[in-house]
Amino acid sequence: FTLGFGNLGTYGFTSLPVLGALLVGLIGGILFARRQMKAAVPFLDLRVLKTKEYALSVFGSILLYLVLMGSSMLMPLYVQSILGKSATISGLVVLPGSLVSAFLSPIAGRIYDKVGIRILTIIGGSSLVLSNIGMFFIHIHTGIWMAVCLNILRCAATGCLLMPFVTWGNKNIPPELTAHGTALLTSLRTVAGAIGTAVFVGIMNTVARNSHTLTGSAALLHGMNVSFLVMTVASGLLLFTGLFLIKDSRTEVLIEVEN
Repeated sequence: FTLGFGNLGTYGFTSLPVLGALLVGLIGGILFARRQMKAAVPFLDLRVLKTKEYALSVFGSILLYLVLMGSSMLMPLYVQSILGKSATISGLVVLPGSLVSAFLSPIAGRIYDKVGIRILTIIGGSSLVLSNIGMFFIHIHTGIWMAVCLNILRCAATGCLLMPFVTWGNKNIPPELTAHGTALLTSLRTVAGAIGTAVFVGIMNTVARNSHTLTGSAALLHGMNVSFLVMTVASGLLLFTGLFLIKDSRTEVLIEVEN
């Protein structure tokens, strides 16, 4: 799957390097899943996905890593390839967001304990939507500080959600399946991050290459805008999950106590 998506920026979707690799990945994934479901001692017990809360945590983590890794790749390209700044400036642009994420990650568990995963997902999903749609409207004359602020907002959202999703998902599965749950979630979100990097850079290059009325930095900027628009859609799915699919047990217990 990663190879197929990685080839999107160079070949067409229906080409053998893209579609062929995706088909091989799909068939291999199906065969692997069938074998694990039938094995007496599975290498990776996929039955953990039957738990709704865990499945939602995996889905949310995948969306987070798609956006996180995709934006992590696009931001330096924006600063260096589009604005023509140095690698040092590129590092300084993404540094505040990284510091915010590093600060929030250790206390994300306490935030989760206080507000619950549903509220945290709604706030985080909303922040991701705002940060990504903001990058969609950036133009060549926009001050670089706007990109810095939007990246801080994006990193704050991901920093608050990454570990709580793991905690919330694993606490809803049987203790004997915790190791399988952790391994599956970590594996899928890592693959999602690699795919996100390939897909969003591929979208940027493809749009820039097919922008006949734009050239050079303007074409690349247009491609980046479209990539962040797609990230907005992914962030919207995360927000939708928090609004309509996640039922926070903590909130339900509080409601029952009040009643």
